[in-house]
Amino acid sequence: MNLPIWVTVVISGFVAGFVGRIASGLVFLPVILGGTGPHLLADNWALVVLIGGATQAAVTGLVLLVLLPPLSDVRVGFGTTFIAALIGNLISVVGTLVLLRSAVQSNLDAGGGVGLLPAFGVLSLGLTVLGIVVTATIIGGSSAAGGGDGDGRMSLYGGEAYLNELRNKGEQP
Repeated sequence: MNLPIWVTVVISGFVAGFVGRIASGLVFLPVILGGTGPHLLADNWALVVLIGGATQAAVTGLVLLVLLPPLSDVRVGFGTTFIAALIGNLISVVGTLVLLRSAVQSNLDAGGGVGLLPAFGVLSLGLTVLGIVVTATIIGGSSAAGGGDGDGRMSLYGGEAYLNELRNKGEQP
């Protein structure tokens, strides 16, 4: 099967959204915080968000690692998929938080934020799409053309592909 990379990213995002939340809530947060009571989670909300986001990116990376070769004919390492998923999630989350802050701030200042609230959902979906595009671009740029073994220019294998390009051109690195 030769699906576009972004389709595989969307599929893995759905799976990771479900599994990542369960894994962080049942495995990682109780170990780090010593429990998952409502007051404990509320007091450590920043840690809950960070652990949840990192867990979801790791699960997305693992699912992408498994799904990319059969669905999209792309082979990359876990580091590449994890970093790509983390960056894609950060674009979506940070963009939505900035959008929310601007809506609240403009609403408090002059009442203008109310006009932005109906578009908030569409803009948030746009940020999600942008995160998916960035994730797919990072993965597509890191894989070798034609489903190689992950030695593209953006590969996380120590720049080996870049050095190979220089050697093929006859330049000394």
